[in-house]
Amino acid sequence: MKKTAVLIDAGLLRVKIKQAIRANIRHAGGVLTRPDGSMKQIHDLISPQDYAQRVVRFAKNCVDPKTEEIYRIFFYDCPPYTAGPSHIKPHPLGAAVPITEPAAIAHQKQVLDILRGEEFFAVRTGELSFDGWVPLQDALADVIGTSRAFTAADFKPVLRQKGVDLKIGVDTTLIATQRKVERLVLVACDSDLVPAMKFARREGVQIVLVSLGASVKKLLREHADIYRKPRY
Repeated sequence: MKKTAVLIDAGLLRVKIKQAIRANIRHAGGVLTRPDGSMKQIHDLISPQDYAQRVVRFAKNCVDPKTEEIYRIFFYDCPPYTAGPSHIKPHPLGAAVPITEPAAIAHQKQVLDILRGEEFFAVRTGELSFDGWVPLQDALADVIGTSRAFTAADFKPVLRQKGVDLKIGVDTTLIATQRKVERLVLVACDSDLVPAMKFARREGVQIVLVSLGASVKKLLREHADIYRKPRY
């Protein structure tokens, strides 16, 4: 059995989990919109406990139970955007509004707290930066098709992770240097991680790349030993 570490970019996984849940609800004929017409978000669709268990199942599915033994699961996420007064930002329609809904903040904090208590889990956190607003694709199509006016619910904030890729890269090199594992499963799609992947391979660690169906840059594939598509 090969000792194996799993490193997960939570932002990438969150998008795929949300898409999978919405697809299931749509297939079952369920409702995906709120009373105000806006799309339901992850905290509307699944409880923190159920979400955390999906993450745990996914992480374990990344490992081949016949040939690999989990050393540790590293989960890289950013706490909700709640930076004091800067939590309120001017909206394209003029009013200043909260960037993140209180229910979404509570949901994500609970998920992280639950995962911190899971066996073999280590939660690493970065931070989010606010980069403005963009219209939702469904709302934009509706506005164009019906000529109605935009509403505040038609826009979403652009929040970008900071520090996550750096921490994944640092942990990759440290794990390889300390020779804690023989294999490293990487759930990510950022080519900035290539130098850390190359270093780990030179140290004798095999790299398993998981992309979740996202577009995988050729450079990432070149520096991975194995490519997997586990269920989420």
